[in-house]
Amino acid sequence: MSRYDRLIAAAAVVLLLHVADGAAAGASLAIQFRVATAFERPVIEGTTNLPDHAILGVALTCQNPPIPNCGVSGYAHVRNGQFVADFSAPAWGIKPGRYQLRLWTPKASVEPASVQAVIGQHGENLAGKYAKPGLRKGETVVEYVGQVTIAKASGPAS
Repeated sequence: MSRYDRLIAAAAVVLLLHVADGAAAGASLAIQFRVATAFERPVIEGTTNLPDHAILGVALTCQNPPIPNCGVSGYAHVRNGQFVADFSAPAWGIKPGRYQLRLWTPKASVEPASVQAVIGQHGENLAGKYAKPGLRKGETVVEYVGQVTIAKASGPAS
């Protein structure tokens, strides 16, 4: 089974769990992520049960050794239980190595209405180990932190 087939299968399982958990408006949504620990190129792919069109911040920060201001960040959108953040363009300047990967959601009020219908106007329906208090009282956001290794630098495809 190819990496792509495994990713699709994992996304299908996450979506089925999402539906089975009754994640309709007003119900608690225990956020899940599945992200590889190593990538051939700086293209971060993963699965989540956040609703379609959810905005997801993605940041890579250099780890070995820790270097101030070394890393990149951008945004991805959830589609069919999957997200992709492509940092492979030469302008990103990603070098091979170990990085801290941080995924997060902005405050719920900037999410599309269809996303707010699931997570709540203030993220109050978000639950689980990735649910964190937001900057304002009563807000809940999502944050995932992990370690990843990038094997090849940013640049043109080989």
